[in-house]
Amino acid sequence: MSEAVQKGAKGVLLKAALLFSSVDGMVASALMVPLLGSIAAEYPNAAPGLLNQTLSLPSLLMIPAILITGYLSKHISKKYLLMLGSIIFVASGFGSMYSSSLEALVAFRACEGIGMGIVYPLAPAIIAHLFYGEERAKLIGWTNACGGVFSFVLGIGAGYAALVNWRHAFYFYLIFIVVVVMQGILLPAFPPEKRDNTIIENTAALNKLKFSYAYYLTIAAMLVFMSIAMILIYNLAIFIMSEGIGTSADSGMASSINTVASFFISLSFGYFFKYLKRYVSVIGLIFMACSYFALSMAHSMSGVYLSTICMGASMGCIFPYLMTRIAQVSPKANKTMAVSWLSMSIYLGQWISGYSAVWIANLVGGTTRQLFATVGWIFVIFAVAVTIFILLTQKNEHHVIIPESMMANREDKK
Repeated sequence: MSEAVQKGAKGVLLKAALLFSSVDGMVASALMVPLLGSIAAEYPNAAPGLLNQTLSLPSLLMIPAILITGYLSKHISKKYLLMLGSIIFVASGFGSMYSSSLEALVAFRACEGIGMGIVYPLAPAIIAHLFYGEERAKLIGWTNACGGVFSFVLGIGAGYAALVNWRHAFYFYLIFIVVVVMQGILLPAFPPEKRDNTIIENTAALNKLKFSYAYYLTIAAMLVFMSIAMILIYNLAIFIMSEGIGTSADSGMASSINTVASFFISLSFGYFFKYLKRYVSVIGLIFMACSYFALSMAHSMSGVYLSTICMGASMGCIFPYLMTRIAQVSPKANKTMAVSWLSMSIYLGQWISGYSAVWIANLVGGTTRQLFATVGWIFVIFAVAVTIFILLTQKNEHHVIIPESMMANREDKK
């Protein structure tokens, strides 16, 4: 561990600053979703689809912002990039309260997406830079859990604020001024990755690992996983209502249960990873298969809730695992870029999933239940394939893991 990581109370506050810095993307959606009905009522003559852009446009703009951030991190300290992104996030989110039209609100949300795109890869990249081994895995798991807590609490708060005036919900963004202050005070001002002497000295030895198969395989795994896993999320509400199982309120409850399940698994990820290592990914795929099978057979909300619990458990395993994995298999000089590409694969996968659902539905030519069952079997195949791959590559695993303990010792002696 770097000497920049302080012990005691300051160390706890440093970890808190990193965890709180990782919630922007989840919070932005959680704050906006409860407001959509009130906003639509205020702008009844808005252009079709414009309201939906308050949710979709920020995610779209995150992709180029994430990529640009990966390159900027080689020339600008990750600390200052993180603070810049957080400031844009707070200013755009709070500024949304003063929108004079729906177009202005969409513009503020677009700027917010840029801020989120800057922040999104930096928090896990800084964790990967400062922490190693089980401590890193635990903290990356906690970032997902922390985002779930913030989203759950602030989403409820936004709903109640909207009962008075939907604009009041944007006051919650002021909470993140405290996070910016914590970033400025607590995060070490380590140099840009391109100028880090401890990195430069080891670059020659690590160049051959820069483009290792494990690096690309991890990014591809996230892309494929998201391209298929999100089919459930996009079809859940339609399925519940079309099958006469429940209402839109029940869909909202199912979504909240998914978040809660993901929270508890993410919170315990460090413990699971300690004992299961790479097999955490297999467990996550099995949970996802169970989620789709349960939904394909659901005829009541209890079956739907079981499905979303399994999906939340899957997300709580897969997301922190792949974030931890990308940190393990990428050289220190390229960790931010590696996390950036992994982050982009998440949002690209979400976009592809809409087309994946249509393609699989046309392939099976059946009902939505058959679509869900087919996707469940796809994840069973994935789980078997990943298990075989782990067994075949386990002996050579040490060749694709960067020996960061050497770098940690090097830093501690400085």
